[in-house]
Amino acid sequence: MNLIQKNKFLLPVFIYLILLTPSFSQFSKETVDIVELPNAGFYPKGSFTMKMNFLNVNQMRFSFYLFPLNNTLLCINTSYIHFTNNKVLLFSPSFNFKYRILDEKINLPAIAFGLSTHSLSTYQYIFEKFSPSIFLVGSKSFMNFIGISNIHFGMNYSFQTSSSKEDGIIFFGISQNFFKSVWIGLEYYKKFIRKGNSIDNLLNVSAEWVVAPNAKIGFVFKDLLNQRNKSLIDKYLKIEFGLN
Repeated sequence: MNLIQKNKFLLPVFIYLILLTPSFSQFSKETVDIVELPNAGFYPKGSFTMKMNFLNVNQMRFSFYLFPLNNTLLCINTSYIHFTNNKVLLFSPSFNFKYRILDEKINLPAIAFGLSTHSLSTYQYIFEKFSPSIFLVGSKSFMNFIGISNIHFGMNYSFQTSSSKEDGIIFFGISQNFFKSVWIGLEYYKKFIRKGNSIDNLLNVSAEWVVAPNAKIGFVFKDLLNQRNKSLIDKYLKIEFGLN
């Protein structure tokens, strides 16, 4: 029995929220992440979104995004919630802050910087280990006949001083919107500071469908380069809805 079957109430609650919450058409115009790494996108002032990630048969994660001011994002992540032998194991939550310091111009990308309590660069320990970090990211969009294309680039540096799995990384991503209803995202990161025997680079891909003006559902496929030498690609389902 998988996690969704164990939590059958989640699907009707999600449908209820889709039907009764106000329209949130921003989902068709912009995203705030490439796949898992941040971009320079923001939703309108006063918006609120919640994301649910179902990672495997006994893990899930909640993320809450609040946009209290223009070009400002506050995010709380619950980390992985493990359901094991009828017990719930909850690791420490993480907090992210992002602010856009430069709006996009015709010949210039949007630029945003941010802070995170749990870094951005790890794989299995993300949101589970305190590691303060800063990041800087740029995004440039281009209109085309099928929708909106975006190019993203950035860097993240962790202040973790001990030898661990926390590193400085540079990352690059692209995303494409198809007819205001489908988003495809791809992100790749490469370490520029190596600490320990952690993963040197990572390639992730996501596909999201805007099922309603205020709701998205999608899949994420991680480590397509198979840096961890696993027989199966890690993948998870994510559901997101928004209010404004």
